[in-house]
Amino acid sequence: MAKEETTSNRGGNPKYTWDDTVAAIGKDFSGGKALVADEVIEYSSVTRFCTPWEMGAPIYWSEQAAKRLGYRAVVTPWSALRLAFSTAGRWRPGDETHFPTPEPNAAGPMHTFSAGGEEIPMPPYGYSIATNMKI
Repeated sequence: MAKEETTSNRGGNPKYTWDDTVAAIGKDFSGGKALVADEVIEYSSVTRFCTPWEMGAPIYWSEQAAKRLGYRAVVTPWSALRLAFSTAGRWRPGDETHFPTPEPNAAGPMHTFSAGGEEIPMPPYGYSIATNMKI
């Protein structure tokens, strides 16, 4: 018996297609606001983020490699900044759960609005991962 397809509340808007997302690449969605990390980002936090995703760029692991390329220290991947270190504490004790389904691989909701409040054009999706980004 085939597994029944489930609908996720991960994010996106049905009025968009992936072509809309591709067309938005390079657009500034910041609204002039800086994205600030919720906590101090330490070396071990960067390596713990990179390990399961197998992100092996030397600038994420070696201060020497990062400095050779003009950075002050190891670089934090954009996906880590966006998905882990700048979430502004999306859940606190007493809040409603982000995982209302008993599915073992359920994903919590992701917002599709930018720091500037503008909606990012993305169709509905169930899962996401960001790798191999150029900074």
